[in-house]
Amino acid sequence: LGCETNLDIIVKEAMIHDTMCIVSPPAIDRDQLVKVCERRMSRMKASERVPRWRPRNKEHERNGITVGSKEDLDHDLRKILKNRLPRQYGEMPESNMMGAYERIAPGTRSF
Repeated sequence: LGCETNLDIIVKEAMIHDTMCIVSPPAIDRDQLVKVCERRMSRMKASERVPRWRPRNKEHERNGITVGSKEDLDHDLRKILKNRLPRQYGEMPESNMMGAYERIAPGTRSF
């Protein structure tokens, strides 16, 4: 975003701040992210070596969780996101996080 005037700086900095408050990206554990990515990459490489026609064996499972399963993904995301869940799609942010934004759709008189 270009900032040519003082008004640009005032408006755009406030807009960026309010946007980040609404999005509220969760803090992540970078060490866990690296570990999870390395483990998943090594599993992907290992599974590429198994012929597609051969059934997968126990070494392609961890604690009863198949590589790439939803439970495995949930487990990894909880480790990366420090056991905090991000706001779900459609879930409204807290009213004190809205800043200068105003909700205009759906479920409002303006929609």
